[in-house]
Amino acid sequence: MNISTEILLQLRKYAKGELSPGERSAVEELLSRHPELGAELESTRQLIQAAERLERQRLVQLIVEIEARADRKGWLQALRVAISGAWRRFAGYLTMPPRVPKLAWAVTAAALLVAIAGYWWYLQSSDVLYTFEKTAYISPPAPEALRRGAQGHVFANAFREFESGNFRQSLHLLENIPDADSLYLFARVLEAHNYYRLGEYDRAIGLLSGLEAASKDSAKYLIPNPDHVAWTRILALLSEFNQNKTANTKQDLQSALDQFIRTSENPSDTYYRKARELYSLLAE
Repeated sequence: MNISTEILLQLRKYAKGELSPGERSAVEELLSRHPELGAELESTRQLIQAAERLERQRLVQLIVEIEARADRKGWLQALRVAISGAWRRFAGYLTMPPRVPKLAWAVTAAALLVAIAGYWWYLQSSDVLYTFEKTAYISPPAPEALRRGAQGHVFANAFREFESGNFRQSLHLLENIPDADSLYLFARVLEAHNYYRLGEYDRAIGLLSGLEAASKDSAKYLIPNPDHVAWTRILALLSEFNQNKTANTKQDLQSALDQFIRTSENPSDTYYRKARELYSLLAE
């Protein structure tokens, strides 16, 4: 059977419970006459579920990041409570069957997003270093050596989980890449990025610091981009400073930044330009 775009659209609406009783009957009759459409319907359901899970994960991560950097001013507590309440209602609607009134679902989702946006805007506008951190992050590139590693398929799966926001699952997969594999150092970079995205900055910094030392004794094709490694470590140190603005956290950040600017092999690349920008912001 030739599956047209119209049929695919109807299957998607059927899976999401968006069809009228008459339209549902028509789709079910079509499914009974063409059993091969069952696989397409199941695939559509899985894609919808995956998209909903990813959206929930992104919202949860956003709230976690906001709370981690929350200002201590008392008047913000009311906004945090509003976000928490809206989130509980939103999460509840996501788990209910399709017959739940769409207006109630949409209103709750809109209220949640407006509250988060307001909170996010306040935090960004109140701290230029925090704003810089969120715009200066660079995800790890897939290594050119991917095909050479004996555990290349494991790394590829871990990389996909990272890009989908499943940071714990990515970390679990990366545990299977031994230190003898040619992708080992790349795996540690991805591991550090997972910890960074989870807000576990100490672990990210420790991994990245170790990588800078290990790279000196490794063949060039086994070494991840050293500027990327150093820059990600600087961002993790910046995150710690944003959370805890002390003389020690600032000194650690400035030391790493000074060293990077002095030793960077490519003063014209993105990492170097961002480092100079951060250096200027810290000097203000």
